[in-house]
Amino acid sequence: MRVLVYGFGGGFVGGIKTFLLDMNDNMSGDCFFDYVVDDKRCERESDINARGGKLFLISERKHIFKNMGDWWKLLRKHKSTSNIIYFNLSSMNYPVPVLLAKMNGYKIILHAHCNGYLHNRIIHKVAHCIGRIILSIFKFTLLTNSVASAQFMFGNKKAKSAILINNAIDANKFKFDLDTKLKMKNLLGIQNKNVVGFVSRISEKKNPMFLIDIFNAMEKIDPNIILLVVGDGDLLQKVKDYSNELGLKEKVIYTGACLNVVDYYQTMDVFLLPSSVEGFGTVLVEAQALGIPCLATEGVVPKEVDITGLLQYVPLDNNPDKWAVIALEAIKRDKKYYQNKSLIEGTAFDIKKEALVLEKALFDCANA
Repeated sequence: MRVLVYGFGGGFVGGIKTFLLDMNDNMSGDCFFDYVVDDKRCERESDINARGGKLFLISERKHIFKNMGDWWKLLRKHKSTSNIIYFNLSSMNYPVPVLLAKMNGYKIILHAHCNGYLHNRIIHKVAHCIGRIILSIFKFTLLTNSVASAQFMFGNKKAKSAILINNAIDANKFKFDLDTKLKMKNLLGIQNKNVVGFVSRISEKKNPMFLIDIFNAMEKIDPNIILLVVGDGDLLQKVKDYSNELGLKEKVIYTGACLNVVDYYQTMDVFLLPSSVEGFGTVLVEAQALGIPCLATEGVVPKEVDITGLLQYVPLDNNPDKWAVIALEAIKRDKKYYQNKSLIEGTAFDIKKEALVLEKALFDCANA
């Protein structure tokens, strides 16, 4: 079965990209993903091809009429090889591709990946509400990563029929390893430091400026700590400048985008994700798998993410000093490691199990 997949994006990193590639990698081998990317190029093309998939580049959404035309031509042409299209969405503000797929007779899956507005502009909120109303008229197969995401994307009534697909990870990959920990701490020159970790795209919704404020408050209490920021994004330079202004230049390490993220996790003593908007927070699953205590935003990060008891939810309106105290207490309380064992192995967050749940949903939709 070939599945036409949308929601991948053209950049190198991103939660949905990793989710889709890893899920497809752990399916039976009878399911192939072909990706539609509305960008000029896709940095992960080689990864797509390695899994037997194809890449279709179309015009960006900002060129709306050309984008619509490209969608129409692609859908007409691809119908000969597939009858199913799998939309991975963070908003309903652009329902056009879904409607075009419906007009062309495709079986359609909508997967909710976000539980709040990515932008605060009123036009985005209105567009999302209109798109949700339009798409609620039709019957689609609905998937979600949490109850909150289903309610935000599909409305309370439709959300009840959404199938939960956990943002699972490779349990064999994300487990504590003492040798890697020591090697990475030596490489980074932080052998005797406590490490505060952050892994994500450095964008507005991840609240990175507040992250720096929290770390600044932590450093005032315990100067023997380092902040490790793993990722890239449009706010990276702004965050660097801000941390330098606060006198933290020697205390914050920025790695940029990288593929060996698990090696950096090994060095961390506490993980912070103070997001203002968060679809799920797969990085929190990864951190917990290695036994790292985590702090995340209450009312933003779904409750389903707390799978080990190592995750604490902190209100966003708490000041940085309160976050700092809680984080430092977590380091002292939970400073223990689980060598050679992932804490999510065998659970619903183990990708070897969850990939088959997603594959079944795709087959059921295609054969309905």
